[in-house]
Amino acid sequence: MHHFEVDIQPRLSDFDLYGHLNNTHYASYTEVAMYDVLVNGLGFDRTQYAPISRQLSFEFERPIRFGQPISVQTEITQFSDSRITAKHRFVLASQPDKVFATAKRTMVLVSLADGKPAAIPEAILKTFAAKCAAMNRAESVTA
Repeated sequence: MHHFEVDIQPRLSDFDLYGHLNNTHYASYTEVAMYDVLVNGLGFDRTQYAPISRQLSFEFERPIRFGQPISVQTEITQFSDSRITAKHRFVLASQPDKVFATAKRTMVLVSLADGKPAAIPEAILKTFAAKCAAMNRAESVTA
């Protein structure tokens, strides 16, 4: 189950000489996806908190080529204390079953006031729980 999804249209400059999406751009696309999830989806105040990556790994299935609009599907798998763990899937926007790559990320939420790890705000945890419950209800209706 993927809780959040953001569409990305890769730019020509994102590709290498072989016409493949350069691997460095996968990381930046996960940043776009996490921003969308945390700020737009869950309401994190980006003026008070910054998520800092601790670990990011990829598994590549097939290359993304120029002209293929993609979506990055994101599932938050863990919220605990100051830690956020997520899984990403890079898919063809028009065919979400066509997976190009997957990624796993672990982040630590840091307070911008003092630069120290910060507990995930209760309001964010409640918003996340409500979104998960709504998605579970929607899935049970369609099943």
